Amino acid sequence: MPTRISKQNGHGKVSKHNNGDGKVTLKRGALGNLLNAHRLHHGIFARVAQNRAVGPSYVSRVANGKRRSPEIEQALAQELRRISERA
Repeated sequence: MPTRISKQNGHGKVSKHNNGDGKVTLKRGALGNLLNAHRLHHGIFARVAQNRAVGPSYVSRVANGKRRSPEIEQALAQELRRISERA
């Protein structure tokens, strides 16, 4: 049985439609919103890593909670704030 799911997020309304075959499709406007959100966040680990002279994998481990670094956590938070101001 087809179902429709709508979710309000910071980038507009995202609508998903399940055709009952296990595949979820997105409405055209929603795909653009998702791509824009991804574009803004793309490369965040690389940017933080370059600014702090560490590797992007280390930044990723800090972001995922596998490592602890207050300096990297603060840099990630700052970069996310910068991104949210652009959105």
